[in-house]
Amino acid sequence: MGPMGSQGPQGVQGEAGVALKIRQIVSSYQEYLDLDKSEFAVDDVIAIVTNSSVDPDNGKLYIKLSDTIWAYLCKISQVGVFQGPQGIQGPMGPQGIQGLTGPQGPRGIQGPQGPQGIQGLDGPEGPQGQAGP
Repeated sequence: MGPMGSQGPQGVQGEAGVALKIRQIVSSYQEYLDLDKSEFAVDDVIAIVTNSSVDPDNGKLYIKLSDTIWAYLCKISQVGVFQGPQGIQGPMGPQGIQGLTGPQGPRGIQGPQGPQGIQGLDGPEGPQGQAGP
């Protein structure tokens, strides 16, 4: 056998992968088997989270490949760390329509008496009265 040749050129970059969509989380392999999977789409993923670090099925992911074929995808070791960073807040929605007027509330209690008002102006002089008897 002769000496090893030099390394060949690097190949072309492959296509970008698709995002992993965990459609449902189940608590056991039996629950995965019993699940009605007819409504799932191709590339949907089911995760098994058993909350037991000794369960061999804990962290397994299954992916739908076609209408009838599901395949074991991989096992993740840190089950429960599915949450990514929080996204930015979306824009405020439009103002809603005005609701119906509610019924009139009960009459309130009487408030305290207000302060005395200021003295009014003198009125005009009245007409002369009748002469007495």
